[in-house]
Amino acid sequence: MTNHIDLREFITTGQFFGLGPTSSRDDVIARLGQPDDTGIVTKRKPRGTIFVYGGIELHFNDADRLALIHFDYPSLPPTSSPSLSVSPWVLTDESPLADVLAACADCGIELQHVSDDPSRVYRAASGVSLSFYDPHDPDRTGLAAVSLGFSDGDR
Repeated sequence: MTNHIDLREFITTGQFFGLGPTSSRDDVIARLGQPDDTGIVTKRKPRGTIFVYGGIELHFNDADRLALIHFDYPSLPPTSSPSLSVSPWVLTDESPLADVLAACADCGIELQHVSDDPSRVYRAASGVSLSFYDPHDPDRTGLAAVSLGFSDGDR
């Protein structure tokens, strides 16, 4: 069975298949199936520190709980995997800041500008962050990452 994620909905709600800061690796596998890759495997983390589904990374903390949902360059729009398909909405690695801000405004998604160092970062009320490359770097422009991180206070 293939699960489907729409990035506009993710930015709006911060929801990702009911997974959140208390979700374990087993919870993720139960929802999404086996990952395509597990990132770095160590003696301490024999199941890996990251689950990768296509172009989507799910990072786990030392307590084996979900710490970060991350989509980044060069996989914007994120590629799908056998168990997860993605609708990118307007998000690609070449999406200019002005175009993404306009598309969000058109959909009623309010973004707060939270940082300019080292990249421009905007955050939706859902907690999802959109990071854009430094506008002064001619080699890299557009959207760099979409992510939702969880702090210990979320648990």
